[in-house]
Amino acid sequence: MDSCETDRVPEKLNDLELIQRCQTEGPSAFEEIILRYQNRLFSFLCSRMRNQADAQDALQETFLKAYRHLVSFRGENLAPWLFTIARNTAFSFYRGDTIQEELSPTLPSSSPGPAEESESRDQQDRIWQLARELKAQEFEVLWLRYAEHLDLPAVAEIMGISEVNTRVLLFRARKKLGKKLSLNR
Repeated sequence: MDSCETDRVPEKLNDLELIQRCQTEGPSAFEEIILRYQNRLFSFLCSRMRNQADAQDALQETFLKAYRHLVSFRGENLAPWLFTIARNTAFSFYRGDTIQEELSPTLPSSSPGPAEESESRDQQDRIWQLARELKAQEFEVLWLRYAEHLDLPAVAEIMGISEVNTRVLLFRARKKLGKKLSLNR
């Protein structure tokens, strides 16, 4: 994994079917979970870690923990559970550290031409750079919602806060980011 870009693996089985398969078939079936989520989790970890090597180590640890605790999974959607494990793993790597600025992930662009795509990517990089200046929790809620495209209940579950608190945190983070953007024009 050389970059922090997200590549989506086509999903054939739903998460519940994958879990059931893992419980009956073992490690070979867990590989499908890894393929489905590794890029998204790696991108998320890159946003929280000092460098890609640390993010890769945390990713491996995340999947090891998930495999070991697969029997305790209760739910239908793996994403919130895996992102929670990844988040906690990142915290254990750097207790109390803030978001690092070394990595610069970009969001997928839907711009038609190369010039527009480059301009859009530069703008996205600038936005994420400013977002990293926010408090860690504010950055995290923005990242999970807009970079990972998770819905609010999933973000709330990952962050361990209520959905109402997630909405408030997201509102405040967007407001602060908007102010930073208007000051940096």
